[in-house]
Amino acid sequence: DIARSIEHLKKGFTNSFSYGKIVSIGEFDMNEYKSYKIKIVYSGRKTVGITVKEGNIILRSPKGVKKDELFSILEKHKPWLNKAIERDRARTAQGALISSLDEGKLRREAYEYLSEKCKEYAGVMGVSYKKIGINGAKGRFGSCSSKGNINFSYRLMLYPECAREYVVVHELAHMKEMNHSKRFYSLVLGVFPDYYCTDFATLEIH
Repeated sequence: DIARSIEHLKKGFTNSFSYGKIVSIGEFDMNEYKSYKIKIVYSGRKTVGITVKEGNIILRSPKGVKKDELFSILEKHKPWLNKAIERDRARTAQGALISSLDEGKLRREAYEYLSEKCKEYAGVMGVSYKKIGINGAKGRFGSCSSKGNINFSYRLMLYPECAREYVVVHELAHMKEMNHSKRFYSLVLGVFPDYYCTDFATLEIH
């Protein structure tokens, strides 16, 4: 299980740390999961963040945090880590699926659907925006600019409708709050009151 895997990783750990860049610190297997490499990024941030992406578990940590503390955080978040790895594998599978589809058709469908949803939810939330753009981003499904432009990845169309709508609401909330403050999430919760009880919070958006 993950606990034994992490313990095994601790024993084989080598002190190869470097500030300001990613350093590989080990590798372990988790039963049905493929081998994932753990990487660490030290920076001037104040909190520890965990990202699972493309076969890597990335720990973003403040400078000076000891390795044992980082592994304790991983152990504490084992349930989340399991789900994150499942999603990462699903994204990889979806990438293979997209390659067999007509990407142009998917982009057109994304523009039509997401444009309609933006208009719908903008009215509900009392916000406005300028333009909608569609890109092929793999790791970020939605983003926006201070000029009021919103971009979505066409890959979002491979996710359930509730997830697509959440990303739309998330980006529209930024039209009022260009941050992730309590005020921002109050706007999101006004539309999705069960936000914290779903997997929406784990979608990679900005």
